Amino acid sequence: MAAPLYTTASGQLFHAGKILIATVGLPARGKTHLAHALERYLRWLGVKATAMSLGDYRRRVLGGAENLPPDYFINGPKKPETDALRERVLAEFDESVLEFFATGGQSVIYDANNGTQAQRYRIREKFGKAGIHVMFLESICDDPAIIEANVRSVKISSPDYVNWDQEKAVQDFYNRIKGHEQYYEPIENPSFPYIKVINVGQQIIVNNIQGYLQSRIVFFLMNIHNRQRTIYFARAGEALIDHLYKADADLSSLGWQYAQKLCKFLMQHREEAAEASVQRAKEGILTPGGHTPGTGPGEAGRTMEVWTSARKRSAHTALAFADQGYRVIERSQLSEINPGVVDGLTPEEISERFPDEWEKKIKDPYGHRYPRAESYHDLSIRLEPIIFELERATSDVLIVGQSSVLRCLIAYCQGRKPQEIPGIQVKEGELWEMVPKAYGMAENIVEFWDQAKERQNRDEAYYRERRLSDKAAGLSLSNAQLKMQRRVSLFRPCIDIHEGQVKQIVGGTLDDQGNNVKTNFVATHSPAYYANFYQQHGLVGGHVIKLGPRNDEAAVEALRAWPDSLQVGGGITEANAQEWLDKGASKVIVTSYLFPDAKFSLERLQALSHLVGRDRLVVDVSCRRKGDKWVVAMNRWQDLTDMEVNAESLHLLAQYCSEFLVHAADVEGLCQGIDQDLVAKLAEWIPDHAGPTPPASAGGSTPTRRGSIGGKATGPVAVTYAGGARHLGDLELVDRLSRGKVDLTFGSALDIFGGSGVSMSELVQWNRTKGRQGAEEQEDEDDDDDDGYDSAGSDAEQEDQTIS
Repeated sequence: MAAPLYTTASGQLFHAGKILIATVGLPARGKTHLAHALERYLRWLGVKATAMSLGDYRRRVLGGAENLPPDYFINGPKKPETDALRERVLAEFDESVLEFFATGGQSVIYDANNGTQAQRYRIREKFGKAGIHVMFLESICDDPAIIEANVRSVKISSPDYVNWDQEKAVQDFYNRIKGHEQYYEPIENPSFPYIKVINVGQQIIVNNIQGYLQSRIVFFLMNIHNRQRTIYFARAGEALIDHLYKADADLSSLGWQYAQKLCKFLMQHREEAAEASVQRAKEGILTPGGHTPGTGPGEAGRTMEVWTSARKRSAHTALAFADQGYRVIERSQLSEINPGVVDGLTPEEISERFPDEWEKKIKDPYGHRYPRAESYHDLSIRLEPIIFELERATSDVLIVGQSSVLRCLIAYCQGRKPQEIPGIQVKEGELWEMVPKAYGMAENIVEFWDQAKERQNRDEAYYRERRLSDKAAGLSLSNAQLKMQRRVSLFRPCIDIHEGQVKQIVGGTLDDQGNNVKTNFVATHSPAYYANFYQQHGLVGGHVIKLGPRNDEAAVEALRAWPDSLQVGGGITEANAQEWLDKGASKVIVTSYLFPDAKFSLERLQALSHLVGRDRLVVDVSCRRKGDKWVVAMNRWQDLTDMEVNAESLHLLAQYCSEFLVHAADVEGLCQGIDQDLVAKLAEWIPDHAGPTPPASAGGSTPTRRGSIGGKATGPVAVTYAGGARHLGDLELVDRLSRGKVDLTFGSALDIFGGSGVSMSELVQWNRTKGRQGAEEQEDEDDDDDDGYDSAGSDAEQEDQTIS
């Protein structure tokens, strides 16, 4: 269905001019099947082509066989009135063929018997005078099984035999074949361009074929057959990140459920069809193919292959079939259309950022391509090898892909025009079923999955689980004030913003001038997109970091997308900290403000903690290695301060903040592994609780607008490490080295940021399973230790009862 690569002065493709392909052969030899298959292929190439059947035209003009003279189908001598009737129908049919060419058509498949030399000379002379190149396509078949299958499946179901008894119709058609056989003359003239197809593709003979388009026709005919099979199409499951080509995201939890449902449904669907076929056989009902159901082609004994692209979303949707023993084949041509510079953008965003390109897309949705992208035309060309594989396949085939790919392939099967491809709707949860027939494809669409309903169920279950998790988190936190809390290291998400865009930057390359910055990833999505995504998957504790000036608006956009749930850092001072909390930040992250002239200021820390409250303050102690020590680095990690990161400094800072953010600047953005020594030391140095709160002069006990500092022991200090993480194994390593006391952020290695080391689905699954496991272990410890507390009721016990 590819659009024209170019046109000649005549307006025809491939310098081929106008071509008439006249079929030749006895009845029930598969001529109509070849004609319609060739019509689909030529249209795929962009050729304006049609298959025109003399028999269909005769039926429209004269009606069924019962209205015809008895000698109408005999090639020998006939009554004069029968000859006159045939000549009138033939002349009118020829005129309709010429009219198609006159109105811009380039190729007609002239579907008729044309079994004598005289008939073929007439066609060549008449259409040759009109400037139309004539070639012949002869279908020869001496296999009785194929002939009978064609008679029963196609011929007796035609309008000629409406209301006929099946066996009488079969006998009548065999008589018609005999009437042609005695006068039939195979093509022998060496001057004629012709293709002989023997037994529907078992052998091909080619004579005097010239030119590119005619050669393509020959190659196509070498790949087709008429064996019964079914082609299924289904969309891939939901990805963790939809509409982001570069991410190659894995399936979401709902996507995995969809994959299992698709496999289960299709297996049951095929089994039920086979059982129905066997039942018809027991009742003595013959199928149109004339064989016993359940044993012949197209029935229970036929196998199925599953074809997918190599991209995670499609390939993993097919894994359920591989588990059931089906052969799954990855084909690179089945990858979705490449969106280029508009990757991940909504239509509104595209029209705003690329108005000229958007206007071109509206005018030509099939042929237009965005910069560094593919058009549907490009995709159709890429899919041509798949077309040949489909025609050649003898087993059933399920193609799992994304909508752009399925649109092209379904359009080919349906013989649609190229311009119609972008408008074909293939919904999530639909199974398209295509069965090749003589006159085209029989299709059926079955719905097996309600995507909207399943998403709603997923979201409701998530929020129920989230409420329980929040309740459990409150319970654990109160108990942690009395004893050490058992934790599991979790994944913490991030949104790093530079020049208003979400980016991943190699640590230490961002300076004041911005001349040497090295980026691993620049997002096309807005910061709000990532905030919404994190919210959808319950990824709490994330931070928004403003890397330099001109990022406030983008940061606010993220905070508004998920208010009171994301921390914000970058340029935080005593003057603006409360403002950022008012804009929706859950906590503020401070670094450089605490180090005027690279020297630590306890007074600034105390004042800031007093202003916002300890529970709303995060201190960024990002650092660089200096020998066997680590020193806090500020100003985008360019300047070293006078503070070492060690037990003493962390205990001091923990009195005024509830969390540490630690970037290992030496390995940040390199994806070469975490700083294992630093992670282990952090676990050793960070306090299990921060001790008593500072006196009123250093923060007081008076509640503030956003938080309060009470006079009793404060909770433990959370720690998030960032830098060098490559894959899920690094999260497991952090969990082991820190005994669950340090969380981990992934950046450039993460698939949503263009990486290939770890998928978001892995991290979401880790947080859900490991987080739940840690909570359960904590609950067991709480139960074991109940006798160790005063039955009169501590503050924690009273809080537990309140929560319950």
